[in-house]
Amino acid sequence: MTDVPAKASPSGSSPAATVVLDSVIDLVTVDHLREQLLPAIAADGTVVVDAHAVECLTTPGVQLLLAASRSAAECGQRFHLINPSETVVNVFGELGLSAMIEEWGS
Repeated sequence: MTDVPAKASPSGSSPAATVVLDSVIDLVTVDHLREQLLPAIAADGTVVVDAHAVECLTTPGVQLLLAASRSAAECGQRFHLINPSETVVNVFGELGLSAMIEEWGS
């Protein structure tokens, strides 16, 4: 997972950072992801999460993304998920959370 400067924000405000997710988001890797998301949430702007590389997503990863979205909203920021992989879409769908993917992508 890497923080890279984002070129454009979907909402028009400048992005705080783009967090690019690793291929595996599970109990072992979720703490590292949290360390990447916290500074992005603390900064001003839209929190952008690029999920194109995710091949394995387990419950702790889903929980962290939901919590990060809520934390961003509490800080007055937008949480935007870009390029959700088929795995991300399928896992959220299986959990009845497809609406979150749509909300975060709009």
